[in-house]
Amino acid sequence: MVNTLLLILAWAIYLVSFWLHVRSRRMTIWMGLNIGIMHLVLVPFSVFAFKGGLSGDPGGVIPSVDWADNGPAVLRILTMIIAYGTWNLVRLLIQSTPPPIQDLDLEPSFWDSLQAVRVSHLIIVFVVAAFGLYLLASMGAGGGHWAHAKGEFLIAYGTPAILALSMVNAIRLTILIVLASLYFQDRIKLKRYLILMGIVCVVDLYTTGTRIFTLQTLVTTVALLMVRRQWFQFGMLSLAMIPFGILMTMFSLIRVYMHNWSGGGLSSAGAALNEGYLEAKDYFLPDLGIPEFLMGVSEGINANVLVVVVEDFHSMMGMLWGIGILRGFVFWIPRSLWPGKPENLTILIGRNLMGGDNTSMGATIFGEFWANFGLLGFAMIPVVMYCVNLLLRKTIRNPTMHTVAAFIFGYSVVRMPVSDFTVLFLFVILLLNITRLPSRSNGLLNQ
Repeated sequence: MVNTLLLILAWAIYLVSFWLHVRSRRMTIWMGLNIGIMHLVLVPFSVFAFKGGLSGDPGGVIPSVDWADNGPAVLRILTMIIAYGTWNLVRLLIQSTPPPIQDLDLEPSFWDSLQAVRVSHLIIVFVVAAFGLYLLASMGAGGGHWAHAKGEFLIAYGTPAILALSMVNAIRLTILIVLASLYFQDRIKLKRYLILMGIVCVVDLYTTGTRIFTLQTLVTTVALLMVRRQWFQFGMLSLAMIPFGILMTMFSLIRVYMHNWSGGGLSSAGAALNEGYLEAKDYFLPDLGIPEFLMGVSEGINANVLVVVVEDFHSMMGMLWGIGILRGFVFWIPRSLWPGKPENLTILIGRNLMGGDNTSMGATIFGEFWANFGLLGFAMIPVVMYCVNLLLRKTIRNPTMHTVAAFIFGYSVVRMPVSDFTVLFLFVILLLNITRLPSRSNGLLNQ
């Protein structure tokens, strides 16, 4: 009963904060973090409380959790959520209304001396690189499960593979930031924005097997429509998200099959995708209700991982004291030169708590800080996010791109390991500073 009341309190705090963010009509890193916590943590925990438990993943790697039996871990998680939410709400209530975003005539800088990159160039490079890595990782040619193929690829190629994957991830996020900024400034229409981002999302869904970028795109689009007060478009998008959410729920099983083909070209790939769809339809649709739908659209399986991490990580692995975060700063050092280089926290969780070889498991920002710092992590989240926001303000000159990037990073850090977030952050900053926004008088793809 106590945990249920705390969950209701958490929702009240975050909904009030959300409304204050929307009323300010400006996207910020705190708005992104607020939406990310509601979407990726509070939604699955609400299903958790309603059902009294959450089943594991279809593959059997992630265990089931129980609302009552895992009560102490749930209490710690809700305490972390409420602690941050209360701080953010107080901050919103006492701060003044931020000034509106304005286009600025930017002073010349070092970045202007570099070769300009257009968003059209980034889209082309992303599509080519995404399919190139897809083939290199053997995800289609007998690679089987996407997560196993990716794990084997990283082991086989080491640091170069990490750099390549990080750069491709940075390119796709840069595309989203730039296109969202153009739409924010009315330099492209909503239709063109949705078409271009739809292409990028479809390519990413198939070549990576993960849904996080598609979620980033949808949440960013929803936030843009709310901040711009385009309520009709917001309503239409919300209706369209219902069937799309069902498909995303099924995708967790479709992706197990869609890469399980060897040769045969598009017909074999299509047959594998159809096999995954039929399997997912038989597994999900007969019992698909509102709880299952909400779990699918919120990457809800991470709630299971979060509970297991808070309950068992310290007893099995000890306190990391920041080692799980350090990897984001030393990822470029080959393991052959540093055999003891820290591993990604998601890999540690997957191997040691879940027993999945070459499998990574996200535990959200709360699991990340709990594994690294325990109770001290309660107070560290606002400090870390303040530093991230300050770095964004200092390194991204265009004010619109800064505010959109801050929102997306705020949302993304809820789901991403901090070490991966650090690497992505550095690459995106570089790309944003050499990417030029087209002028209002020129077309997007004719630069």
